[in-house]
Amino acid sequence: MTFHQALRCLNALFSCALWICLSVAQAAAPIELTPEETRWLAENHTVRIRVGHYPPYNFSKPEPAGMAIDYVTTAAARAGVRIELVASHEDWNSGFNDVIGPHKRYDALLLAFRTPEREQHLAFTREYLSAPWVIYARQDSPYFSGVEALKGKVVALEAGFVIVDKLRRDYPEVQIIEVKSTLDALLTVATGQADAYIGNLAVSNYFIRANQLHNLVVAAPTPFGSHSQGMAVRKDWKVVAGLLDKGLATMTNDERIRIEEKWGVIEFKQKVDYTLAWQILAAAFILLAFFYWNRRLAAEIGRRKLAEAAAQDSAARLAAERDQLELRVTERTGELSEALDFNETILLNSPLPMAVYDESGQCVMVNDAFAALVGASRAQLLAQNFNQLESWKKTTLLGDCLAALKFHSPEQRECHLLTSFGKAIWIEYRILPQFLKGQRHLLIQFFDLTERKRLEDELRDAATHDFLTGLPNRRLLLDRLQRALHVSRRQNTYLAVLFLDLDKFKLLNDTHGHDAGDKLLKEVSSRLQNELRDSDTVARIGGDEFVVLLEGLGPTRESAASHSELIADKLRAATAVEYDLDGLCYHGSVSIGIRIYDGNNAAPDEILKDADVAMYKNKRSH
Repeated sequence: MTFHQALRCLNALFSCALWICLSVAQAAAPIELTPEETRWLAENHTVRIRVGHYPPYNFSKPEPAGMAIDYVTTAAARAGVRIELVASHEDWNSGFNDVIGPHKRYDALLLAFRTPEREQHLAFTREYLSAPWVIYARQDSPYFSGVEALKGKVVALEAGFVIVDKLRRDYPEVQIIEVKSTLDALLTVATGQADAYIGNLAVSNYFIRANQLHNLVVAAPTPFGSHSQGMAVRKDWKVVAGLLDKGLATMTNDERIRIEEKWGVIEFKQKVDYTLAWQILAAAFILLAFFYWNRRLAAEIGRRKLAEAAAQDSAARLAAERDQLELRVTERTGELSEALDFNETILLNSPLPMAVYDESGQCVMVNDAFAALVGASRAQLLAQNFNQLESWKKTTLLGDCLAALKFHSPEQRECHLLTSFGKAIWIEYRILPQFLKGQRHLLIQFFDLTERKRLEDELRDAATHDFLTGLPNRRLLLDRLQRALHVSRRQNTYLAVLFLDLDKFKLLNDTHGHDAGDKLLKEVSSRLQNELRDSDTVARIGGDEFVVLLEGLGPTRESAASHSELIADKLRAATAVEYDLDGLCYHGSVSIGIRIYDGNNAAPDEILKDADVAMYKNKRSH
């Protein structure tokens, strides 16, 4: 059985197991309550259930939803348990610690994997959602046959997930990177910071489709089985776990199937191992060598014909040998022709973009994958000569093709290409010189890097900008402040730093929630930018704190101070206008501290501290 067939069998066995589990579910029936359960329900408790962002099982935005939500709301309604779904933007570990500790925000976790350690702190329901653990890798990565192949490799995993302990215990040679979320783990692999990721098949496939991480595929199954999860309730409310268990038991097969169909079908798309294809290509080139040998056999036939004229007495023997050799040539030529046809079929049907060009630069063979990559048809590409393509001349591609033809050596490089059909792409190309039918040709393979480059740009931007407002963060602000000090010192001009703090922001967060606070922060950032020049910088350095950098304020401290006060008044007025926070009318204000500098004897960190002190003095005076 091949590895691909084994994966298909694994997926089929998983589907059958899920069907058998659903088939044994009992039809909905009245729930019989124990005296303890009856007393607990009579006390009118509300169970606060944490809902994180773990699609398609549960979504925290725009409102709690998902497969797990459908299961739990149905079970709670039938058991008579009153619940409150609490959307959470914290990581899973923070929610876990709250449930087992002070219960300040949550009484239960929507999904948790049962372990002996966790059962010491939590009461679990039956497992109602399950998907296999699988390995994800990039399409261009080495072939991984299983977890054993990850030894010495870097694997990204979600912090706090049970798979971290499993991998660390059973495969200590694997290097583990712990990240905050499933999406962070997938992005870490997609951008080359990790070699692989082991995760829940259903959840991971959702994130790959939603974020268009097309360079990631399922590489192999794992020996860890399935990621089966149930609800976890605070230990002193063990009765709640029993009630929800009874509610889950009333759900029929049809109800469970409808939930599965509503939120989509698990897709298992295994990474392709190209080893066989390369072996076939190697065999084709060996047959080309046989073609050369057959030409030598043909020459031998010619010499034997001359010998026949000189030696009439051996004519019969030579004629028999000639016939035999001609038969062998015919047979081997036919075999070679079939092999070349088979090689062409492989190229045309390969999912890897490829094209073949002759010595003059004319395209003689191209597959549909390359046509789709550059945004053209095969007919349009077959009409092209790479010596005449301006897009190839503007990159290293044309020069590398000419060098490969001249020196008969392979070439490989990355480049950004604007194709002659108007499509901009990032590619890695590999140029392989070959002799086909006695003539020099170039086989060029193309790998689409566009999505990977886009993700790298996004990660670079995320390192220097605030995720919520899009403003420069503290790191970028310090860099710009350092450069502004150099310019101020060189041009003998002043600059100003304004430190802004939103008044009563914590009260807004505590009273109306973090969503209202986030909305206010984004609106304030927009208003601040509208009041400033393009050459000025406004940054969010954390919480409700903003910093404005004003450059080029003239050669005197007095003029710089006057201009800074004028700008501060404009910012106070702009931020004092009433806010509409999704129907909530809110009046805000800011406290501002101002410091003036001429670029001499000042460090960026000390400047921010000095402006911060000035802001708090201003706040206390009001």
